[in-house]
Amino acid sequence: MKFWEILSESKVGKAAMDYKRANRYPDGEAIPDSLPPRYQPANFPGVPANQKCSNCGYYESKSKKCDKFKGDPVVRPSYWCLKWEPKKETVQESIPLSSKLEWPEVVNKVSSAMKAMGWKSQRKDDGSFMFSTKGRMDDEWYFVIIDNEGEGFFTYALGTIEEGDPYIGEQDQLPNTEASVSELMDAIREGFGLDESVSEGSLEEKWSQKYKNSINCSNPKGFSQKAHCAGKKK
Repeated sequence: MKFWEILSESKVGKAAMDYKRANRYPDGEAIPDSLPPRYQPANFPGVPANQKCSNCGYYESKSKKCDKFKGDPVVRPSYWCLKWEPKKETVQESIPLSSKLEWPEVVNKVSSAMKAMGWKSQRKDDGSFMFSTKGRMDDEWYFVIIDNEGEGFFTYALGTIEEGDPYIGEQDQLPNTEASVSELMDAIREGFGLDESVSEGSLEEKWSQKYKNSINCSNPKGFSQKAHCAGKKK
């Protein structure tokens, strides 16, 4: 299982995560056993907007089958599950050929940008790379993981480790383009609070206890503060 698949839950609302599918649809038709526990109507609370089986990359519109699960079970177009992914061919067709990048080019551009910010890189395999740096608190690390999804797409996930506990925040799937690399770098700067107010090298500075206490966990700013507040709730 790819890192992206493990992390995909964090974008989904609590109600959708708590959902337990029934054995039958409301009209009495049996729901295939191979479908996952959180297979549910797309209009239920907590399901991300504009996501449903009918626009999922695993959905076969003619047969109404899902090729993600064993036996390619028939699904209903207005339902949804955690494995939802956009239809790649639709996105790819809208991208000019001159804007597309090969996976090694994506890796090189991201690696160069991360290195310029002082992050360390680690190659997990040909299709997965991790970048990390010391966080602002003395017990915190930041990390970014990118995975090659094939067919002209890559995924990324931003996370922190505080006192040994990992926290996963923003994640997304993007086409292999220059614009996507820029979008990823913007997400990293915004997510970890690396804006204009952060001077070069300041990530090595430790957050004081006074600063930790000043964080408003009712309205945390940036990904790192959100991660810190999430850790306090455990």
